[in-house]
Amino acid sequence: MDNPTLAQTSMHAEFVERLSISDLAVFRVYMYFVSMGFLLNILQHEISPDHRSRWKYTDDGDIEIFLDDPTPHTAYRIEVKHRTTINFNSIDTYPFPDIILDEAYKVEKDHDRPLFAYAIVNADRTGMIIIPARSLPYWFVRTIHDNHYNDDRKFYTCAPSLGVYKELK
Repeated sequence: MDNPTLAQTSMHAEFVERLSISDLAVFRVYMYFVSMGFLLNILQHEISPDHRSRWKYTDDGDIEIFLDDPTPHTAYRIEVKHRTTINFNSIDTYPFPDIILDEAYKVEKDHDRPLFAYAIVNADRTGMIIIPARSLPYWFVRTIHDNHYNDDRKFYTCAPSLGVYKELK
């Protein structure tokens, strides 16, 4: 069995740290929807033991939200993306023409729960832009260079105007 490289070990440690930092963003989004009267669960994440096995540990969303459509208590998912370096406090102050939602393969894969929305949380976790799944026909795939992995990847992106800004407490 091959030993992981130092770079792979470092990348994995950084990933685990980023996941931990995002937990508070997930909790704040959860509390927002609870305050609006929704029934939800924060979904558990199983962390891969190393960089090499990471593909076996992809999750099925961050938050499970229950809606009465098409039947009572139908489970949907909310994907939370904490943008640790992007500050905004409205749709108009989002500093880029497009919001990067997620890697294309993650949007396109089959999930246990249909998508309800992406919640794009600002750096200080005081607000979010909610991009509803119903806006998917207006999303587009772009190839973007990912500096973290030094690789070109395909991402779904959309205009901030497709969403709605909400403050987080």
